[in-house]
Amino acid sequence: MIITTIYYLHHLMRKILLIVLLFTLIKSVCLGQYEWNWRDPLYLNLFDWGDNKLLLYNGIGVGLTLKLTELNPVERKIYQPIQFSSYVDILTEYNRSPISDVLIGRLRWTKRMRSFLSIGGDLSVYKVDDTEGIGTQIVFNWILFKKENFKFIFDNGVGPNFFKEPFPFGGTQFNFTTFYGLMAQIRLSSVAWLSIGLKNIHVSNAGMFGRDRNPALDAWGLSVGYLFF
Repeated sequence: MIITTIYYLHHLMRKILLIVLLFTLIKSVCLGQYEWNWRDPLYLNLFDWGDNKLLLYNGIGVGLTLKLTELNPVERKIYQPIQFSSYVDILTEYNRSPISDVLIGRLRWTKRMRSFLSIGGDLSVYKVDDTEGIGTQIVFNWILFKKENFKFIFDNGVGPNFFKEPFPFGGTQFNFTTFYGLMAQIRLSSVAWLSIGLKNIHVSNAGMFGRDRNPALDAWGLSVGYLFF
């Protein structure tokens, strides 16, 4: 019993250390690349994961996935259930002054489409500055690496939200949120997983009401969640 416990803790610590190392490297890269556009650390000129073209990128990926791959009967049975989870995001703005802290609570459901792809939705509640808001996003989870008790995921999505007051200051109550991040999941039991992630969000109204009424909030930080079926 003692040996089994030590073995389990040893492997758990290795996973936690790997997560911490990866997040540290990501932070260093994001802060160190001064030539990148600070609106979005993954801004790559033609491709920007921080804007609404995120739907196009995922749509192409999902279309190719469903066209070129199929579920076998065993996978079809395994991937039938919908998974539910809850998250708390603690984020700090990096592209405006004064800096705002953003707190987001999320409820999520996802449906496994393939062994490396899940699609679902978030219902989000925002708290930032002196206002609150609610929103919903479509979510795409691309599993980059997985073992029996560990997964490493590229998590991203987009959707509308509505705030009690115009937000950011000088903007409008109606906005869109786009987000992406890296997420590590550790199995806690046969039905539960712990999720720890690094997340970047962009909130604006996409210029629908004119450029002068389209200030943006860009923030990044930690996301922690609990997944259950």
